[in-house]
Amino acid sequence: MKKVLMLSLAILMVASYAMADDIGVYTDQAGTDCDFVAAGIGPVTVYVVHHTTGATGSQFKLVNTSSWSFSASVLGGFLAIGDAFTDLSLAYGGCNAGPAIAVVALNGFSFPFPGAPCGQITVQAAPNKVGVIGVNCIFAELPATAGKIVFDPNATCPCVQPNATEQSTWGNIKSLYR
Repeated sequence: MKKVLMLSLAILMVASYAMADDIGVYTDQAGTDCDFVAAGIGPVTVYVVHHTTGATGSQFKLVNTSSWSFSASVLGGFLAIGDAFTDLSLAYGGCNAGPAIAVVALNGFSFPFPGAPCGQITVQAAPNKVGVIGVNCIFAELPATAGKIVFDPNATCPCVQPNATEQSTWGNIKSLYR
């Protein structure tokens, strides 16, 4: 009986790491398209979406390298502390099952693409955090992968690129699992 319990626990731990959360920016609230191809001048709304099997919150910041300005508004009646472009902590008010939770709407206005193409809005770690944080349904902070949206004037800029590794210390890595 003891072996079965330990084996079950080990399988659950492996399964929880296999289903890591992802927080990215998309053209739709379902979080399926990260490539924004401009169709002219007009209002633009893109969404920060948390892909998860269950979450109670998240923490991240957004970095806008596009030539457009956006204002952020929190969706779903979630409790927000901070600003999306510096350090945003969200509490979802309970365990929200995924697969996709739209948490922030970014509203802007599109113009013809000036300057360099392939501007982006990326999700990054909040200050003093090692990575983007998702909070699961038992209130444990877990690292989440980060995504981005690409503003693409001619449908040639890829939005899915390999994630670069970041330098870290052993203490920072251990702190993710405390």
